Amino acid sequence: MYLYEGPEGENAALLFHFILARHRCVHCVEFLMSPSPRCGFQSVICDALKSTPSLTCLHLGCFKMNKAATFSALDAICRLLASELRELSLEALGLFEEACASLDAWGRALASTTCLKRLKIIDVGVTVQETGRGMPVDFVATTLLALTGTASISSLAVDASFAAHRCGASFKRMLANPSGPSELSVRSTSHEYRRKANLAFEALVANNTVKKLSVENFSLGPMDAKAFSKLLARSATIEDVSCATSHWLVRKNWKTKAKQKLRLHAQHLVEAISKTTSLRRLAIQYDFSGCEIEGVLLAARDCASLNELHFHFVQFQDAQPFHQALVKTGAGPKLTVGL
Repeated sequence: MYLYEGPEGENAALLFHFILARHRCVHCVEFLMSPSPRCGFQSVICDALKSTPSLTCLHLGCFKMNKAATFSALDAICRLLASELRELSLEALGLFEEACASLDAWGRALASTTCLKRLKIIDVGVTVQETGRGMPVDFVATTLLALTGTASISSLAVDASFAAHRCGASFKRMLANPSGPSELSVRSTSHEYRRKANLAFEALVANNTVKKLSVENFSLGPMDAKAFSKLLARSATIEDVSCATSHWLVRKNWKTKAKQKLRLHAQHLVEAISKTTSLRRLAIQYDFSGCEIEGVLLAARDCASLNELHFHFVQFQDAQPFHQALVKTGAGPKLTVGL
């Protein structure tokens, strides 16, 4: 449900409040609200969530909360975490700073939940008021600390600010949890973190729970490729990695120089595929010269564990060297191409 400002939005909010209050059969709710913090119905919606202990799935997104709505939303979420909530998604939310004393309750509820299986937190920030009082609210730190002790979550999706928190130390500590998630997605949503995928890879080196990893919207440079190679060489659990929406940050003029030595990103990728013993599927973007793709395909062909190497797409100008390398290496049975 998307709610706009104005009488129609307010009427819809009141009607929804009535439905949730009267019916106990509602199990899944998704709200995309107006971004304005002045909307009067925000608190109405958040209050309504308190009266629905039967919810097992809650998605909130796309709005900047006022003070009352922040109080109500955090209170409702904490109640649901203590009940039967199995899936929680918070995306593009702005929490009001003065109401964030409730963050301690959020941390305790998240740490003690036993039913929650899927958690997604993308672009949840705090609207800072110029009060000049105390330390700034750190939503990411509170959440990561809570996740360090959580045992029920099997799928976790976060934005890159989590991986970069305190230069990756907090994320690494969270991933050291022996009861951590088996599926992890890290998404870059701002330019500030676009080139910091290496922090996510480095944090995962000591992890023993993640089997499926998705790294989204990053710019992958040599440092990231090196960290990725180190991760695959040491991990005995990661089976599926997707970097299909992240692009390689490399010099493009090498594409026409097929006999040049491999660029660093290709060298590290070949090394990663050659050393892994657990990886079954790898999805990446295509940005390789003729000799580079030949090296990648040879490594994929000879990797005992790898069943599928997937390229998101191959551009027209790359089709001929790609086909030649494919014929030469015989890696076709392991290769897929497409969206």
